[in-house]
Amino acid sequence: MEETPKNILTFDGTCGLCDRAVTFVMNRDKKQKFLFTPAGSETAHRLALEADMPVNITDATVVLFLGKKHFEKSSAVMEICRLLGFPWSLMTVGYLLPRFVRDALYDFVARHRYQVFSRVNTCTMETEENAWRFLS
Repeated sequence: MEETPKNILTFDGTCGLCDRAVTFVMNRDKKQKFLFTPAGSETAHRLALEADMPVNITDATVVLFLGKKHFEKSSAVMEICRLLGFPWSLMTVGYLLPRFVRDALYDFVARHRYQVFSRVNTCTMETEENAWRFLS
């Protein structure tokens, strides 16, 4: 049996943008490298504690945990794209921008995500065959 992926992506389970992002990643993650957990879950909080991060950070931002490393906000988005491979890995060109610029753009989108993308009640991609990829 294949080893369980160590790439865990936290997401806002009630955000329409986050829901679409999870769908996007799952549709392009042919090697099933990613697991997903809602931001407010026990798993997300435990991972934050293990990474010496404030527990509530996973509630407000996308965090990608890669084994012992973690990436937040715009860096998480670019690392996800990098792991998805070409052509999505081209998004890592964003690393040329200073982090404060990238994260300011990320924060702007995050502040307005509910107004633009609304809220959802369930993750549209969680089905019987991929339920194992969603940690609670």
